[in-house]
Amino acid sequence: MSVFGEEYNELGFKVLEASFSGSVFGKVFEIPSYLTDLELDRIADLVSTDAIDSDVYPNVKLWENREYSSAFDKTKVLWDNWDTICRWTDDANLAHISGHSAFQYIDESPSYIRERLQCSPAHMREYEPHTDYGSKGLTILVPIAPGVSEPTRFHGTKTGDTFPRQVRTIPWEINHAYMFRPSANHSWHSYIGGDNDRCVLNINFMN
Repeated sequence: MSVFGEEYNELGFKVLEASFSGSVFGKVFEIPSYLTDLELDRIADLVSTDAIDSDVYPNVKLWENREYSSAFDKTKVLWDNWDTICRWTDDANLAHISGHSAFQYIDESPSYIRERLQCSPAHMREYEPHTDYGSKGLTILVPIAPGVSEPTRFHGTKTGDTFPRQVRTIPWEINHAYMFRPSANHSWHSYIGGDNDRCVLNINFMN
């Protein structure tokens, strides 16, 4: 069973701070049942039964939306409450451990929504650690298929060329989303392919 930090309900749905969220890994949140049943059915129908070519790296796009009017319900709520997200992700209440700096975010409101259904082939090599910092103001990932796969791996703050902390993950569960605000040196994450094609809904608020 997961252990959570803060719980937020002010937007009309539950947002949970992940157990490892903090000064090393940045603020990371979980959102259970991100899509409604109708939204999940609509997206799941877009997942092909044919295997993704093994040469694909890191993923292939199956569908994309960039219009607010067509966005998923929770995406719209989060977009409309950007100030709330900024408050949740603030580090003013954190005691930064020795050697770790304050969070560095892009200091501007995002410009548009991008919702993308993408799939990576089975047994894909690691998509190397990256932060999403720069072009993306917010990252939300929603597992879509299969029922069992490899979760995203969070590496924590980078020191030189290494990540001194043990990797943390949020267990893979269909429609159980994770969310973070990309920062310059706290939001390092990566992923690998599982035993089957790995399909996710990748939602970004783009700068």
